[in-house]
Amino acid sequence: MFSLARRLLFLLPSQLLLLLATQEHLRGMLHNRIQVTKAQESKQAKESPPKSDSTDRPF
Repeated sequence: MFSLARRLLFLLPSQLLLLLATQEHLRGMLHNRIQVTKAQESKQAKESPPKSDSTDRPF
C-alpha cells in the first residue's frame, strides 16, 4: 500500500485529476446500473405474482 501511495505522489497533477475523474465516473455508472437493476426487479416482482413451489411450503 505504501508503494502505491508513493507512486501517486509522483503522478503529474493532470494525471491525478484524470484518475480521480475516471474513478468518480465509474462509480456513477455503477450506481446508475444498480438503480436500474433494482427498478427492473421490483417491476418484475409486481407484474408476476410469486409462484408457489413445494420448497416454499413449511413442513
